[in-house]
Amino acid sequence: MNITLPNGILDKDDAKRIYMACAMEDPGGLYADEVEIYELVDKIVQTVYYRAAKAERDVCVEIVRSLNPRVADALLQNREPK
Repeated sequence: MNITLPNGILDKDDAKRIYMACAMEDPGGLYADEVEIYELVDKIVQTVYYRAAKAERDVCVEIVRSLNPRVADALLQNREPK
């Protein structure tokens, strides 16, 4: 089974939020000229990974729900990602 992620898993606002969350040379400045590229990439990967894992989990819960709704409800209550 293939898990399909929604188109545009990162939108413009996500990119801005991730960029601004990075440590900057002059965070009080108007423009953040220098951002550590590895930190930026790491934050992007973390965001995409979380969203992909959540999409996969949602599909798994629906498969379990088709077999046993009570077990699916327990999965949602006990292991919902934060």
